Amino acid sequence: MNPVIDGGTALGGRLAWVHVAHGERSQVRFYADGEYAGTATALPTVDTEVIGVDYDVVYVRYGRAIARFRLDESGAVLALDAVPPSVLAG
Repeated sequence: MNPVIDGGTALGGRLAWVHVAHGERSQVRFYADGEYAGTATALPTVDTEVIGVDYDVVYVRYGRAIARFRLDESGAVLALDAVPPSVLAG
């Protein structure tokens, strides 16, 4: 089991996020109403940090870039911004 770096909630607790370590990389996982709702990226990334929540948006920093994630009506988490390709490489 991979260690949890941190976690939190948005949408009054409906949307939860967990930042999980994968060696030198990490991954942000989302849960909607207690059910798995996806990950911020398909694979663990470098230089990743959850930097804030604004009611229904989770902000994740990848190096110098910031990507926003939001829960849609179907219960899936959508990326509102592209994740920089540089954090996926290597």
